[in-house]
Amino acid sequence: ASMSRIPLGFANGDAFDGSVAAIRSAAGVRDAVIGVRGSAATGISASRGVVGPNIGDIDFFVVSQDLYDQGVALGARAANGALRVSATQRYFPQLAATEQQLSAQLGIKATVRIFSPDGFAKVANGFEVYGP
Repeated sequence: ASMSRIPLGFANGDAFDGSVAAIRSAAGVRDAVIGVRGSAATGISASRGVVGPNIGDIDFFVVSQDLYDQGVALGARAANGALRVSATQRYFPQLAATEQQLSAQLGIKATVRIFSPDGFAKVANGFEVYGP
C-alpha cells in the first residue's frame, strides 16, 4: 500500500491503491494524477458537516491535460479547468464503467471528475488524498 493516508470509504490501503489503478487504466493517459477529494478525504461534508465514516460518496479526481482536452474536443462543458461529473458518464465510457465497478466493489457511489492541471490547482486546498 502507498504511504499516503487512506481516504474514508476504503477497507484498507490496497483497496484505495486498487481503485486508483483501475481509474488510471480506464483513463488511458500517461499524465494522470489521481486521488480523492471531498468528504472521503476530509470527513466533512459541505452540506452535512462532520460525517466521519458515513460519507455519501467517494469523489475521485483525475488531473490530466490530455484527458481534459479530449473531453472539451468531444463537446463536454468545461468551466475553470474542470469538467462536470456528468461529462465522465457521457464522454468517457471506460471511466464510466469503472465508476460503476468501483461503486459496486466499495459499496458506495464513486464518481470521477476530470480537471486540467490549472483547474485543479484552483480548487485543491490541501485536503486531497493522492493515489500512488
